[in-house]
Amino acid sequence: MRKILLLPFLLIGISCSSRDFLSNPVLTDQYTAPTIDIYSPSSSTTYNGWVDIYIHSYCPTGVDRIILQAENQSITLYNQYHTSDFSIQTNMSFLTSNWKRLSITAYGVNGLESSKGVDFYVQVPTPSVNISQPWNYETYTNQNTALFYGTADISEGYVSNVFSVTSGDNTNIQITNTASGTNNWSVMVSLFKNMRNTVTIYAVSGKGVISWPQDKQIIVDQQRPVCTLLYPTAGMEVPSTISGIIDAYDALSWINDWSVYYTIDGGAYSTAMKAGMNWEFSLSGNAVGNHPLSVYAVDGVGNTSLTQTISVTVVPDMPLIVMSNWMLSATKGNTPLVYGSASIDAGYNISQIKIKVNNGAWTPINKVNYSGTSFCWSNTNTLINLNKTNTVIAMAISDTSKTNYTLSHQIISDTIPPRIDYVYYTNNQNVVNTDWPYQGLNMIDDLSGLGTVSNIVTSAWFSFAQNSFSSMFNKYINCGLNFYTPGGGTVTNIILAWDMAGNKFAKTNILKVYPNIFVASFGSDSTGMGYRSQPFASVQKGIDFANSIGVSSVNISEGTYNITAPVVLKNGTQLHGGYSADFINQNPLSYPTIIDGGSVVKHILTASGISYSVIDGISLINATGFGLGEKGGGIYMLNSYMEINNSIIENNDSDMGGAVYCQNSTFKMYNSKIDQNTAKKGSAFYFDTGSWAELRNTVWFDNLCDTPVSVNLGHTFYAKDSHIYMDACSNYNNNVSGSGTLSYTFSLLYIDGGESTEIRNSYIQGDHTFNIGVTNQLIGLMFINNPGYVVIENNYFNITKSIPVSKKTIAIWETMPLNGQALNYNAFATNSLDIVYHDTVYGDLLWVYLLNDGMNTGAYYYGGNWGY
Repeated sequence: MRKILLLPFLLIGISCSSRDFLSNPVLTDQYTAPTIDIYSPSSSTTYNGWVDIYIHSYCPTGVDRIILQAENQSITLYNQYHTSDFSIQTNMSFLTSNWKRLSITAYGVNGLESSKGVDFYVQVPTPSVNISQPWNYETYTNQNTALFYGTADISEGYVSNVFSVTSGDNTNIQITNTASGTNNWSVMVSLFKNMRNTVTIYAVSGKGVISWPQDKQIIVDQQRPVCTLLYPTAGMEVPSTISGIIDAYDALSWINDWSVYYTIDGGAYSTAMKAGMNWEFSLSGNAVGNHPLSVYAVDGVGNTSLTQTISVTVVPDMPLIVMSNWMLSATKGNTPLVYGSASIDAGYNISQIKIKVNNGAWTPINKVNYSGTSFCWSNTNTLINLNKTNTVIAMAISDTSKTNYTLSHQIISDTIPPRIDYVYYTNNQNVVNTDWPYQGLNMIDDLSGLGTVSNIVTSAWFSFAQNSFSSMFNKYINCGLNFYTPGGGTVTNIILAWDMAGNKFAKTNILKVYPNIFVASFGSDSTGMGYRSQPFASVQKGIDFANSIGVSSVNISEGTYNITAPVVLKNGTQLHGGYSADFINQNPLSYPTIIDGGSVVKHILTASGISYSVIDGISLINATGFGLGEKGGGIYMLNSYMEINNSIIENNDSDMGGAVYCQNSTFKMYNSKIDQNTAKKGSAFYFDTGSWAELRNTVWFDNLCDTPVSVNLGHTFYAKDSHIYMDACSNYNNNVSGSGTLSYTFSLLYIDGGESTEIRNSYIQGDHTFNIGVTNQLIGLMFINNPGYVVIENNYFNITKSIPVSKKTIAIWETMPLNGQALNYNAFATNSLDIVYHDTVYGDLLWVYLLNDGMNTGAYYYGGNWGY
């Protein structure tokens, strides 16, 4: 019965606990996962390989650990005391440049976990290395080492090490040597003997990043060349004039034409004569009987072959016959001239000379004079197989029936010209984005092989550039050519090739070289070609043409370019202004390039769906869209990416964004000026939902917010639900006009929500007297909705005039929290504020201190309203 009586009370207790669960902090804590705040890395910062990581996690029951993961790295950091707040500082290193993602997982003591990630960009400084010595393809014979030296550089940081890796042909072994010195280095490299060594030099940065390799081919040739006496053969009967044919080759280096030698009867060696692919010699007056005959060769680095010695017997009635055609030759057709000479000692005669083709029947030659003991012979209509390799042998018969033969000679019949295996640029092809084109060329001849290949370029601004390569019986020749084309133009490329049979290949390519597209006020859209010497006249023509052929950059010379319609950017457009009339010098101050809307067009530039564009050294002026519902006087962007540098946006007006309007776009501006623009909202900038803005070393001033009667809020800089990064910028002398009876607020920087807001090292000034409404406020920086991750650091706020009624440096709407890294080191003009300071900033800002003379904050709340 006791159990039965207790049951209702237990049920009541459970019911009460369930009803009060969500309001019970002890129970709620058990089901609260950790929060994660990422202070570093930041998606707006580019890192140089070392990435500082600063993470904070909070869990009411305590944080157990945080795990960091990026690429192949993983770090686990434990919270020894299981405190509710757990902050970690560490770093990771990366050796490659690209976007990276850091994944963070926080684990609570209660067993719950949370995950968060951040993307950031790493640009790793990579060293470069250069080899000064030795030269490529140097060949050694008496050493197994080589001194390499050169330089190594890096743009940021230092070079910590230089080393070499040597690999030899046909071996899997590698030799590594470490250099002495860094920026000026040297290393004694160990080499494989009797191999072609590939020596690769690498430089390593202080952060462990390895350079692109540089290599040289070094040959160590300590092996003998091969020298063979092809004719006569050992024991052969020969006439008193002994003629010989020698074959010599070296597998690693080379044999000079004058480095093959012979001797008869052990006398002094003489130099054989190069004949085609072989060497020949002839020595008359040898006595009847046996004669030793020796030959040897020396390669290009001094290695000597073994000496081959044979014995031949001179007999007086043995005829001598020589075929003067090379051992390997080629002819254009199938009836080559086969010719030579024959002789016999006095007292004897040669009765017959015959030839045999492709092992056919012996055929008497058709032109010979048998008178005397030494004479020439020829066969003018030797029929051979067309487009084949044929063998031809000649023989001489004496009147005593002694017979002697030549060696078998090969004659290639070839009527087929060489052909192009590969050419980089073909006829009428555009060569884009370079003024040092490379015309790659590979030629092939399948039958007789190539003799000479020439790659020639001519143009109006240089007369001749040529690369020629000569060889013998080479089936394949590469003959590429670099040529310089400053400013672009039409180039004539002539390709010539001859094979060993004399067949010729000739082709002419007309190439149009466009390193950039050029626009000048004196150019022509109808007759211009876009070359530096033949520029276009309009910016839009330059953009459209560059986009149609794939050229990245449009260079615009000094002058004013009047437009009657907005300039429409294309994907990849890069506009570079500030050039002199001859396009030699670029200086936007000395050579201003101006695109003028003439108070006719609603926008100067528009970009829609553009993944990349650049504006450099250009002034955008005099667009008018005010009162027409337009957005972006100077620039209108939608779903696009743009970088602006060294430019001016001036005297434009629109309803939103007098100078710039962006929606769902990435906008980066550096070293530029925004002035005298007008808008109802955002007289300088208007960044609409989903935008990413980065401003560095940029100034905007004298811009006017022309506010309608019904509107009680104006701003120079407006950002809604966007990412804002500002560094080293100035915002001053921007004003407001209008009339009305409402309370009016003019904010220099107005942030309405967003991903993050980072403002550093900037000057924000407002000292304007205005009387639009009954009560007025002038605010330096205004947060109307949660701005996301916040850093307001090292700025100077100067809000000074006694009218309007109130001035605020940084204003935060009601009790909205701020979360981020810092609100510190900001300074204020002495009479800048007429506000009441509060020491507390709601949210989770890491640093809130060192503002000015002991002030704890400049951001404040007061009863849910603006505090002052």
